Amino acid sequence: MTQEQLAEKLGVTNQSVSKWENDINAPDISILIMLADLYDTTVDSLLGREKQPIVSTTTKNIDNLILKIKILSNDNDKVNINLPFSLVKVFVKDGNLSVLKDKNIDIDFNQLIKLVEEGVVGELVDIQSGDGDTVKIFIE
Repeated sequence: MTQEQLAEKLGVTNQSVSKWENDINAPDISILIMLADLYDTTVDSLLGREKQPIVSTTTKNIDNLILKIKILSNDNDKVNINLPFSLVKVFVKDGNLSVLKDKNIDIDFNQLIKLVEEGVVGELVDIQSGDGDTVKIFIE
């Protein structure tokens, strides 16, 4: 998205966006909420207050857990997947999640299944590529 496009979506000037990008100025607090919604993130994240990945072990029934995958590409394609973990085992073939076969995601889902079977839950994957793609995987 160009500075002009972002400025138009937020109702601000191109110069404002440029100043934000160059750390000369910061957006108004009311703009932060719109930015967070636009980029499918949190205001905390925009302010540099990233939550540390929360990984814990649990004795919860694996069939009651949900696999959440969030993908945001640099060209604003969004993928949000929420699957009961019991279905994940059905969809995983050769270590790949068949519902993601069109995406270029190289994650060993068989290993992910093993971790969850051992009781690991929380944010398991947070990948941010140099070209702006983001992939996050949670087990809740």
